[in-house]
Amino acid sequence: MQNFVISLTTSQDRREHICNEFGKYNIPFEFFDAITPNQIDNLSIKFDISLTDTFLKNSEIACLFSHISLWQKLLNSEYDYFCIFEDDIFLSQDCSYFFEEINRQKVLNQIKLLNVIKIETFQMPVYLAKTQSISQYIKISKLKSVHFGTAGYLITKKWAKIFLEILGNLSQNKQLMPIDHVIFDKFLSEVDVFQMLKPICIQDAVLNSNSTFESIIQKERKERTHPQNMGLIPKNIHLNLWQKIFRELTRPFKQAHKKIFTKTLNFN
Repeated sequence: MQNFVISLTTSQDRREHICNEFGKYNIPFEFFDAITPNQIDNLSIKFDISLTDTFLKNSEIACLFSHISLWQKLLNSEYDYFCIFEDDIFLSQDCSYFFEEINRQKVLNQIKLLNVIKIETFQMPVYLAKTQSISQYIKISKLKSVHFGTAGYLITKKWAKIFLEILGNLSQNKQLMPIDHVIFDKFLSEVDVFQMLKPICIQDAVLNSNSTFESIIQKERKERTHPQNMGLIPKNIHLNLWQKIFRELTRPFKQAHKKIFTKTLNFN
């Protein structure tokens, strides 16, 4: 099995949703029991991840350990990659093409050479590089700007090992950060991370204004961060007059640049 859905054993409503969602398209998958806060201390020792002075909330740390536990499972397996999902996603109507094509030997040989492919959308503007075609359905671009979320991505065995090492180094330097910032933000200039141009999944809270599934992680993240920065340290708090004038004068140009050169990946 190479498709895993991270889910708390107590979240029966989410598990029922996932069974229905994957069942609609006959996609095989396996639940991976999500890590809970009471397991954090033991896992920090196991993975040598220091939690000293971390600003992350317990739910974020547990989420991080859920993902890296699956990376370790991949390293211990016979497979070249895992597709990792979270339990509040919806799948696209043509997602079955993706799952069919990634198991073809020609496509698999190409995927093994890649690092990470984000297969979800947060429906936010992102900068992308030139389009690459892996198969008739799977078209990807190198991700050039932050794209939040870890609700759906493909990770290869080689890069599971590298990201585990990166997290260890970050924690030792007291720079541990949310898992989506590690994969889809902080190291984009150093690591080739790819975005699927036809995303096959989206989180409930992104798709629906009235979300069905309450997210403890998002709730706790909002509590510790300024909303305008979505988890980053707030900027532009202490600007002088000339800085404020410069900001306002350049704002239209930045907005125009963003509109022209970014793309929002919609969910179908």
